[in-house]
Amino acid sequence: VLQMKLLVSNYLIRDKFVHEDYITDDYMLFLVEKGEFYITNGKDEALIGKNNAMIIMPGVKYHREMKKNLSFYIFRFTTNEDLSDLPLKICVEDFNRIESSMNLMRKLNSDSLFDNVSLKECILKDIINQYYIEKCYSEQTLRKKDALIDKAIIYFEKNLKSKNSLS
Repeated sequence: VLQMKLLVSNYLIRDKFVHEDYITDDYMLFLVEKGEFYITNGKDEALIGKNNAMIIMPGVKYHREMKKNLSFYIFRFTTNEDLSDLPLKICVEDFNRIESSMNLMRKLNSDSLFDNVSLKECILKDIINQYYIEKCYSEQTLRKKDALIDKAIIYFEKNLKSKNSLS
C-alpha cells in the first residue's frame, strides 16, 4: 500500500503552459482528460494524451510543449516511497478505471460541502496502484506463456542493475 500525502489537486484547462521548463520539490501526477502534450526530462520523452497519466519526480527538470489544448487533473504530493521505477508516461490498460477516476474527481471538485482531500488521495493512489497491478500481471502472464521470454526477463532483471554490458 502506497503511503503518500496529497498536498494539492486541481482540475485545469490550458491552451499553453505558463512555464514550459519545470522543476518541483514534490511529486506531481498529471491525468489527462482531453488534449495532449509532449514532455521530456532529458533522458525520457513521451507524448501524453487522453487517459494517460504522467509523473514528475522532485528535483528533475522537465520541458513540456502543448500539442492540443488540455484539460487535466493535477495531483501534487509527497511520499517516502521510491517511485523512481515509474515511467514518465503511465498508461493504464483499463480505460474504464481511468474514466471512473476522472468522473469521481469531477464530482469531488464540484462538491464544496466537505473536505474531500482524503478521497482525492485515494484516487491518486488507485491510479498508481492500478499501473503497478497491470505491470505485475503483464510480467507474470508473459512468464507463463513463453519459457524463452521468461528466461530473458530473468536475465534482464538480474543484469540491468549491474554496470556490466549486456553483450
